[in-house]
Amino acid sequence: MEHSDPTFAHSECVSQLMQEKRKQEQYQHCDGEQHFQTEGQKAATNGGSVELSFGSIGSIDLSARNTQVNFEISGAKSTPRNSSLRAAAASGVRYKRRGGVQKAKSLLAKDALLRELVEELVRKHRCHTVLLYGSRARGDATPASDYDLAGIRKARRRLRITEKRNGSYVDVFLLPERSLKLISEEHLHMRDAIVLFQSGTFGSTFIRRLERALRKGYKPLADDEIHARRIWAHKMLDRIRMGDVEGHYRRSWLHQALLIDYFDLRRQRYWGSKESFVWLEERDPATFRLFKISLANPTNLAALRRLVERVTTVKSKTKRGALVLLEG
Repeated sequence: MEHSDPTFAHSECVSQLMQEKRKQEQYQHCDGEQHFQTEGQKAATNGGSVELSFGSIGSIDLSARNTQVNFEISGAKSTPRNSSLRAAAASGVRYKRRGGVQKAKSLLAKDALLRELVEELVRKHRCHTVLLYGSRARGDATPASDYDLAGIRKARRRLRITEKRNGSYVDVFLLPERSLKLISEEHLHMRDAIVLFQSGTFGSTFIRRLERALRKGYKPLADDEIHARRIWAHKMLDRIRMGDVEGHYRRSWLHQALLIDYFDLRRQRYWGSKESFVWLEERDPATFRLFKISLANPTNLAALRRLVERVTTVKSKTKRGALVLLEG
């Protein structure tokens, strides 16, 4: 059913767009009209403006020549009458308990650059879902932290957009929705993501699937690979002692690899440098101090040797429960 009247009621538009199973919208431009298709139904505006709210997270103002995301979100808590909107609200309850919706509202309200990025992803790149992850989503960002965003769309092309804007670094992945159908290890870095915008329930569903994947546990390295990593660290240390340009390069390489190997050798998942150093400072302060000393004095081979020995010496339980040391 197609509407050409630019002033038709907001409630009627929402009802039509959110019907059935809320499949993702397809955008088409025809002679200045903005078309949305949802499960075979269309609603178009011809030079007018219609505001649609999605998932209690954000709203988008659609017009023929200017599409803008509007983050002036109403605080009303009334239950939508439309069954599809009730389903969206129900999915939002879970995020409200986890602080997702409120956190998204708070971030968008106080961060003009974040609002600008979301609007650009929705308007320019036709993303139906926008996720924020990393330190800004977790709440431990510093002024130097970048903006890690994922824009999900129907387009099949995967694209990465990186830039420095308004003094901050921006790292955006444009992902085809089909690439997120199956959750793999490469997606788990978005485990702390929050939904900034979604047209439908793709974002909230994706995050629930991420959580299920995390509960399945981590598949550690095989024993032979763990042994090879330990031998490799000592081999690199011997090569570094030669003092030539390649040795200097290997020294830098080893410093980076040791942090990852600390967790791999202990059959734990590595979550990146920031979280790993926080974890070490709290749970293994002795190793944290060795990293701190060695990284502050990278040419100090004695400090690097102590760090290598610490990382590659792993406590392991025997069948009787006694602890033995596995050294390199």
